[in-house]
Amino acid sequence: NDTTISICETNSTNCLQRLNKHCDYVKVLAGSTNFDFFASAGLDGCTFVWDIENCKIKSRNQSTSNRSGDLKNKASIYSLAIPSNNTNLILSGSSDKIIRLWDSRQGTKICKLKGHKENIRALCFNSDGTKFLSASSDKTIKLWEVSQQRCIKTFNFHKDSVWALAPSISFDWFLSGGRDGNIFYTSLHNFETRIVCNEPDSILKIACVPDQNKFWVSTPKSILKEWSFESIESQKPLARKINFSSTPNNNRISTSYGSWNEDEDEIHSLTSSKHPLRQIHGRPGIVSCSILSNRKHVLTCDDDSNVFLWDIFQAKVIKNYGKIKMSQIEVLPDINIIPNWFSADCKTGSLSINLDYNNCFASEMEYSDITQEKSDLI
Repeated sequence: NDTTISICETNSTNCLQRLNKHCDYVKVLAGSTNFDFFASAGLDGCTFVWDIENCKIKSRNQSTSNRSGDLKNKASIYSLAIPSNNTNLILSGSSDKIIRLWDSRQGTKICKLKGHKENIRALCFNSDGTKFLSASSDKTIKLWEVSQQRCIKTFNFHKDSVWALAPSISFDWFLSGGRDGNIFYTSLHNFETRIVCNEPDSILKIACVPDQNKFWVSTPKSILKEWSFESIESQKPLARKINFSSTPNNNRISTSYGSWNEDEDEIHSLTSSKHPLRQIHGRPGIVSCSILSNRKHVLTCDDDSNVFLWDIFQAKVIKNYGKIKMSQIEVLPDINIIPNWFSADCKTGSLSINLDYNNCFASEMEYSDITQEKSDLI
């Protein structure tokens, strides 16, 4: 959220280069297959194409923006795609419900494609760039033909916003997931669909592994999960259509061969198990923070509901309150009143301290008050 892009080594924490051409949050990146270049886009509506070796902007386009080297949208961009065998094309999807196709060499717009009713959240090409899929907050997925510049099929089996797409290498099927937590398999030969699994949280990203019968899923929780599904050849024919009941409070999904009820946790799907194969647990992200009146300590709460007390001067946790509401912690008044010399935010899932340049060097405290270990809280 600091508007920069960091290029890091995969085997260490070293940051090789920091790119800072964007003027607002960077929301999405897309790279070429051999990773000789990549594209970046965000809330500023600009798509930059970067030479990864020189860390410089590759494409130049003075006509679409006052800033050279970018592909300019009028709305924030939330999705990008580059075909693996045709790196001359770049797709961008934005909050104005429009998909734009760009020439990455010249930075010129080829066409605009309309059809979705809400923000475009995910895009993916086939290998040669002749077809692509788009997913939107309008609960639909669309299949497009590039040469005809039109939608040739619309899928509407999701119950809520669709945020993630993962096609097979041959582009004969794809996985999709979103806010409803359901992951679906869809054939692009006969357009048949079946549910694969259900997550308790929204699906942010799906990534298939090379053998194509396993995939990884990320959600807002700090856990990565690996799922598998049986080969289609070993299954009986897929359900022709998935119908969602329009009856209020009815969570049953009906298919030709069975049904799934969210309350009963019954899944008739391609999965060989109702549980993921593996899980990689990360550190719980910080979801809220509060600066105490002494301007020395900050309270934080993570997505596991654990509350911690941080010492800003030592940059570490000095007390763990466990699972408790932050409002239940009583704060004693502090006699050392100093101006607001910093602000705190947790938008990235970690505690970030930002100095107030007008006041940070005008605040004075005794050294004994800074280093004392006694907490001001009950």
